[in-house]
Amino acid sequence: MAELTHQEVKDFIKQMVNASTGIKAVELAVKISEDLYKYRSAIIGILEELVKENEIVELEYVLPEMEYRVKSIYFPKGTKINKWGIKEY
Repeated sequence: MAELTHQEVKDFIKQMVNASTGIKAVELAVKISEDLYKYRSAIIGILEELVKENEIVELEYVLPEMEYRVKSIYFPKGTKINKWGIKEY
């Protein structure tokens, strides 16, 4: 893969999220490491930018048996999420 600009990396990540219609952060990390390994140090910041810019949606959750760890799933822009029986942390 040729050298990419910051915007091209953002677009690539957004495209992966949109194509998946929802992807766990760990799965996204694997795909990113395969395709964008060179940009790995900037990925967390780029994901945060995309969420702040409302280009993707991030759902954070903590499982009862793993309260020490926050997990995330990313969804395409415009995703609507309902909650039932969920305790907010």
